[in-house]
Amino acid sequence: MRSLWQRGHFGRAQISLLPEDSPYVRRSIETCRTIGGVVRRHDLLLVAYALCFAAMVLTNDLAAPRALYFIAVLPAALFVALPFTGRLLAGSAVFWSIVAYLVAMGLASLVSHGIPANELNRHFRLIPLVLTFIAVVAFLASDARSLRRILLFSCVIISLSALYNMVVYLAYDGKMCPPVISPERLCAVLGMPDYFNSTNLSAPYALYAVAAVAVLVHGGLSRIDRVLFSSSAAILAAALILTGSRGGYVAAALGCGVLAVCGPRWSRLAIATAGVLAVAAVAVDTHLRDLLLARGLSYRPELWSAYLAMAFERPLTGVGILGNINMPMHDGYVVDQPHNLVLSGFVRGGIVGALAMAATIAASIYYALRYWLATRNAIPLALIVTMFGYGMLDYQLLATYPTWPWITFWFPIGVCAGIETALKDAAQLDPAAVSSQADRSRATG
Repeated sequence: MRSLWQRGHFGRAQISLLPEDSPYVRRSIETCRTIGGVVRRHDLLLVAYALCFAAMVLTNDLAAPRALYFIAVLPAALFVALPFTGRLLAGSAVFWSIVAYLVAMGLASLVSHGIPANELNRHFRLIPLVLTFIAVVAFLASDARSLRRILLFSCVIISLSALYNMVVYLAYDGKMCPPVISPERLCAVLGMPDYFNSTNLSAPYALYAVAAVAVLVHGGLSRIDRVLFSSSAAILAAALILTGSRGGYVAAALGCGVLAVCGPRWSRLAIATAGVLAVAAVAVDTHLRDLLLARGLSYRPELWSAYLAMAFERPLTGVGILGNINMPMHDGYVVDQPHNLVLSGFVRGGIVGALAMAATIAASIYYALRYWLATRNAIPLALIVTMFGYGMLDYQLLATYPTWPWITFWFPIGVCAGIETALKDAAQLDPAAVSSQADRSRATG
């Protein structure tokens, strides 16, 4: 069986099992050719997605990505993605786990006191938008060619934003950062205006740096693509170092570790060399090194135990999406969230929220691993492991309009939902699988 990356879909494998002169087969083939000629293998949706992504990271206008999502992405999704993806997503463990998570957060808010009705309405209005975005990404990721192209667009666009932020940071010695942000660490002066601090910035930089390296390791690129991915990886790695965020460092190390294990032998040497250079860069910069060491464990053991105790105060219902969960530490410093996706789901959405988020991550890793075993393509596995890295050390995940969480969390989850549908579609249409099923049916009478 040819690889998913080479074929994208497995529909042709089934045709040999049916009479070639069947009218149904002829009509199906002609329909597929017509759709392929009009859509050009997801190009319409790719362009719409790239425009919305660019508005998130290359502008400081919160309304721009929202407008482009409604004007470009949603219409394209309704005509291109959802008719083809809906049936497969109906059986997706990744997709339904995230549905359960979002619904659990909403229901927890319903039974909580003090949550304004307009905020509840907003949450439930946002759920279809988030799920449609995941469906769009899943549709694109289910085809290997479009997955590589969406990663190319995303890596190049966010690297341009990172390059601008680095130039401004170095030129003005961090003085262009908002007053609430330490000038000693890179912040965003362009893109994601609600999430401009260094820690938030490190997560997408780590994710798309690993994505660029993953595509390079997988190979099969043209010269221009190799240049673009290599440049993006270098820019994003440099920007990640300047954020001084250890969660981003750990996440990138985990993602690159996956690529080193799953990739060819030359990639291990290349990744190890890049890792040594990154460590050397941090060690040589004494100011950055001292800044990293001075923060210690950043309250993580203390705050995790405190929030776990808070979660068990309301284990069934949680506190809802807007419940005040500020937690003072031993020295008076106040932490505003649990800094862990599963624990945050437990605190805000109760045990159902925690289990749903854990199931989302587990199912995503499981299908990404199966995808690698079937195709030797470790891109989705590297993406979800990177997200797992920074998601276990920081952050909470709530439904929002198109902005930072979409490209940082919903994107890798959508990729894993897409490869899950591709794997299940392949199992249904693979001749060996069909023959095996037929043999079992005959044996059972």
